[in-house]
Amino acid sequence: MSRAEKTGLFLLLLALWCVLAVLFALKGGFYFAKHEGDTLHLIQIVLRMADGETPHVDFMTPIGIWAFAPMAWLVRAGLGIGNAILWGQMLVAALMLPAFWWVGASRMRIGSAVAFGVGGMLLIAALVHGETVRNLSISMHYNRWAWAVAFVPLALVLLPIRGEGPMPVQGARRVPIGEGVLIGLCMAALALIKATYFMAFAPAVLLGLMLRGQWRALWMAFVTGVAVLAVMSVTQGIGFWTAYIENLMMVAQSNVRPQPGLSLSQVIVSPAYTLVTLVALACVLVLRRVESDPAGLILVLLVPGFIYVSWQNFGNDPLWLFLLGLVMLSHRRDPAQGMRGDRRLESSLLTTGAVALVLVAAPAMNIGYSPLRHLMQDQSHFSRLFGVDAQHDDIHVVRLRAARVDAQIPLDLPGGGLEWFRQLAERPEPTVLQGRTLRQCKLTGGVVAWLSAMATDLEAKGYGGRRIMSADIYGGIWLFGNLRPVPGGAPWYYGGLPGIEGAQYLLVPDCPVAPEVRHVYVEQIKARKIGLAELVRTPLYTLYRIGGRGGAEGE
Repeated sequence: MSRAEKTGLFLLLLALWCVLAVLFALKGGFYFAKHEGDTLHLIQIVLRMADGETPHVDFMTPIGIWAFAPMAWLVRAGLGIGNAILWGQMLVAALMLPAFWWVGASRMRIGSAVAFGVGGMLLIAALVHGETVRNLSISMHYNRWAWAVAFVPLALVLLPIRGEGPMPVQGARRVPIGEGVLIGLCMAALALIKATYFMAFAPAVLLGLMLRGQWRALWMAFVTGVAVLAVMSVTQGIGFWTAYIENLMMVAQSNVRPQPGLSLSQVIVSPAYTLVTLVALACVLVLRRVESDPAGLILVLLVPGFIYVSWQNFGNDPLWLFLLGLVMLSHRRDPAQGMRGDRRLESSLLTTGAVALVLVAAPAMNIGYSPLRHLMQDQSHFSRLFGVDAQHDDIHVVRLRAARVDAQIPLDLPGGGLEWFRQLAERPEPTVLQGRTLRQCKLTGGVVAWLSAMATDLEAKGYGGRRIMSADIYGGIWLFGNLRPVPGGAPWYYGGLPGIEGAQYLLVPDCPVAPEVRHVYVEQIKARKIGLAELVRTPLYTLYRIGGRGGAEGE
């Protein structure tokens, strides 16, 4: 790539960042149209961090601190949560811009470099997690960030640095030592955003640096990672790492949500993913034919990691195909240099690369133009998530989704005329607490109105300022009233009874978002013989004092 092309690439990425910033600034806040529960999960963590709490230490989450830190910093600086979400993404995009530029400038021809840089920037700044549903959401933003960050070290080990001539130049002496620092920072970021990505890709990055003889880069990556570890240990304390590992272990052992989408076998072989797997294997075989290049061997280790991460992510989008397609295209010889190579190999590289990009095109396009869709949304269909909150009045949700409360109930209950069919259906055991069989019902919509109504009712009954634990998958009732978050609690439930020691009351919803979670809560309360005293019973919930007399522990 010529000096002019490198300069042009950097200016293009900078211009894209400015365009995205203008799109967000013109909207003046965040307007989302689905995944209200996931958004409340994010908001809980950001607001607790903005108040000085530390993930894993002060509350339970398997997601790393760097996934929320940019937004928390901005809230602490005075921004509302809506703008903090948007500009937190832009802050991460600005930090990653030089990395995207370096990968493109040092490893790719101009076309692939532009695609890589633009794709990485849009992946960070997007307002939808993927798939093909157009409704906008910040849900699982950390997955997008982690993919974008991971693409940098993976591209650096899969592609050799390009020389002045037509052929890629091998050899450690051509790679700047600062590249090791970049790889170390990216791998540390993965560990502190979502550890799944680090565990899946670290072996391949290590192998790639070794096979390419990049020992100085490997050493600098290790030193950089240790430096990040030291800084985090000094600023957060050694206990931070212990708590982080404990949270990760709890999620790994959880049976509440073993995976958020399809089974692992379906992500490998199913009508939607068989072709993806075959293309990945074809890329491995083709790259193995590239002489004196270890990319094929590195990819052998990477493909299982790609599939594993996709399996762990909701929607199971194989976004890694974007990187893989560009890697295949970048291994082709440059015809402008007059070098004639193996035409069959060149054709195979082109075909596999093109097919990989086509297979990921639909979710990639949905991600790519989501910021523009956000600007074009009709604001008349939205209402403020937190009403008249002075600071956080810049986040809005679709009014119909927020206010329309729907539920799913079984019709084969006793007395309904369908009792015989219940014997055939694999219904879970009913939940019984203190001799009362709890209602079989699942909330399917209107979580904002539902939480707001319960918070308002609790305040009216004199429970304002109390620490109330909810026996459901979300722990965000405190966001909607004068209530306090539970120390050590879980913004999103994965298992156990996190925060039970710091909670004053237990709220058991009559129609929870996740009935299976309510059942786990109740069964663990019984198993640990924690006393509960019923205080309030309403059509929406029952409130118990934790440890109070009169609670039947052994129902």
